Amino acid sequence: MAPHAKWLEPDKERLIDYVYDQRAELGEGGNLNKQIANGLAAHFVQPPPAQGGTKTASACKTQWQMVCLTLFESKSITESSGWPYDDELGFQVTPENADAWDSFKTAHPIFAPFANVGWPHYEKMAEMCPRVAKGTHV
Repeated sequence: MAPHAKWLEPDKERLIDYVYDQRAELGEGGNLNKQIANGLAAHFVQPPPAQGGTKTASACKTQWQMVCLTLFESKSITESSGWPYDDELGFQVTPENADAWDSFKTAHPIFAPFANVGWPHYEKMAEMCPRVAKGTHV
């Protein structure tokens, strides 16, 4: 069995930069089409991944969905939780709110790396993946 693709931070940055250059071709809500997914797979052939298996079109699409989830969750959490978020300073955890942060990151582990450091891809991702309203009465 072939090893699964492993996505290190430099790989995620390459993925985001590639899609950003192709953003005019994105589907509604920032969804990747087949052409972009195949282009990403070809983009990761050289240089090959430092770790893990080949980054196939399917693996690229799955990772893109995870990156979009990080964006959507960060928007949702900051709107509903009361935690401030800053692109440079992250969630601004201090000794005074560290216990609350521990509870928060246990419930939302996707945000653990952003305690005091922002997500460097936030602005690009917000441009590419606008929140699309869903529901019966939209």
